Amino acid sequence: SRTCDSFLSPHPHSFRHRLLDAALLDMAHGASPARRDASELEKRARRQLKEAMVARDSEDIEALRVAIEVAREVGLEERDLLRARALLAKLEEQDRPMALTDLSRDDMGRLQASESREEAISELMGCMGLSLHDGFQAEVLAEFHYHNFLFTQSQGFNAEQASTFLSVMKHLHLTAIERQRMTQQEARDIFEDLIRRHSQQLPPFSIAAFSDEQALAIKAYADRGFFRHF
Repeated sequence: SRTCDSFLSPHPHSFRHRLLDAALLDMAHGASPARRDASELEKRARRQLKEAMVARDSEDIEALRVAIEVAREVGLEERDLLRARALLAKLEEQDRPMALTDLSRDDMGRLQASESREEAISELMGCMGLSLHDGFQAEVLAEFHYHNFLFTQSQGFNAEQASTFLSVMKHLHLTAIERQRMTQQEARDIFEDLIRRHSQQLPPFSIAAFSDEQALAIKAYADRGFFRHF
């Protein structure tokens, strides 16, 4: 039927709008056709949701989000959406821009105005959730963040750029070393993706905090430091 064909639109936004329009059209044509079409729409919504569950990165998020919305609109029960919602939450968290997350504008203002190494490290430790009571590892991480901060100063990064870079490096260390013990290539893949996502203006998938030249400088810095001692 025309109603079911419209459901197959490859474009997420028209897909959702066509489905909702079709549902309203069915209701206008009486109870029996509505029940038949609703059953077909539910089957197709389940299939669309299953296909969207292969989502792995930012480019897949919108299709998954729309599939969940459509499934909810056609009446799928919440238990049928739990895995899809959990995957969407994971992808959104992993894909969110890192600007001003660990360090706010006010934090960056204090950090960039610090007049000594000790003052800068103290500010960084507070923002990064570190404490001297955590021992030698906390001291090592504090030095790691401090040298990353010095790099942002040498590059003349503004508050947003510096905050983004510091959070990127924190995430890289946390993910590649503390949590998963990745290979260097796996760590590089994560790093490259983070820099790519923060040097392209393609919202909501990526936000251009860095210029192309800054992105190249960041990669060179990581090669000289983080990856050299990985």
